Amino acid sequence: MSGQLHVEMLGGLRVWAGETPVLADPAYVRRPWHLFCYLLLNPGKALPAAALAATLWPHEALLDADTLMDELVEDLNHEFARVGAALQPVQEGPDGYTCNPDITWETDTTLFEQKLRLAAESGPEGRLRLLMDALELYRGELLPKMEAELWVAPLAIHYRQLFSAAAANCCQGLQDAGRHNELLAVASAATAVEPLEENLYLYLFQALDAMEMYRAIIPAYNRVARLFAEEFGHPPGDEIEAIHQKACTHVDPLDRDVLVIKDELRAAPAEDASDNAPLYCTYDVFKYLYQMVSRVVARSGGHVVLLLLTIDDGSGAKPSTRLLSSAMNQVKNAILGGLLRKSDTFTRYSLNQYLIMLTTDKPTGAATVEERIKARCQPMLAPAGLGLVLSTTQMEG
Repeated sequence: MSGQLHVEMLGGLRVWAGETPVLADPAYVRRPWHLFCYLLLNPGKALPAAALAATLWPHEALLDADTLMDELVEDLNHEFARVGAALQPVQEGPDGYTCNPDITWETDTTLFEQKLRLAAESGPEGRLRLLMDALELYRGELLPKMEAELWVAPLAIHYRQLFSAAAANCCQGLQDAGRHNELLAVASAATAVEPLEENLYLYLFQALDAMEMYRAIIPAYNRVARLFAEEFGHPPGDEIEAIHQKACTHVDPLDRDVLVIKDELRAAPAEDASDNAPLYCTYDVFKYLYQMVSRVVARSGGHVVLLLLTIDDGSGAKPSTRLLSSAMNQVKNAILGGLLRKSDTFTRYSLNQYLIMLTTDKPTGAATVEERIKARCQPMLAPAGLGLVLSTTQMEG
């Protein structure tokens, strides 16, 4: 049955049948939509039921893959029928399951890559317009609610690398053209998606400097310096530092202090933590909290357990910076997403380590948490060839 489907997968999963919303970025993505997204991201590749099941859920022993796929396809059809769209997005052919070729498909991932290809073939002005159009399509990681799935991880890395390269090319073009207002907008959006790419921050500060926005440079530098100190153990590079020093000469010292204080107070709550998430803090704060918690727990007869989480390259060595940045963010988001209790605390201990503080009633109480972290995080890291090592230490009160 013919029709038109528009699907967004960058930054969340959203589906429309024509103008009718079918799915609006649910908190939990059900299995029928896993099948839907996999086939959509692997067009023209028919797979039989057993191969699909093994690819989508490799850690499960599914005895009857044919029946499972039939049920998933039926569930998808019901999802569309529920909103009055009599469409059958997945069909079974002689070679296996594919997306229905009779449907007109429009996806943000395809549009994103098409615009990047056209940009590479265009002149300077057309290239900039196409790059900016492509960057607008990238609203975030590919299928973030499904990031733990083995088949999603390499595709998410692919699209993120495309975005990072496109953002840098676009910023350079805007810088060369002297379009500083647009450069500021693009660099601001790009650093929100790629918060550890120093070259994107340099474009941001160059735009602020060109527009003489010196009072904005000071708190912005404070945030970036704090981030780099925590993530890399060193401040931003010399070019950004030079722009900061120049801005300082244009702002009264007392005003600079006030700007920094306001910025730090606004940044105090964890931006990415929900009400039920564990506390994420700097290592200095973590040490202070440990002293407080250990005394309280000692009086109550409980235990404090420290859990050191280390990401390596699978052979005990530290991974490359690019792989590590993405992996550490994935693990942090997983921890904030429900792996720990609200009463637990964790911090960035080094470039490839998190340190977690747990309070338990018995010495072995951390074992469950350790298994939960392994079960959630190891599948996320495996596609990039990364390993996860957990070390537990019970602290004396």
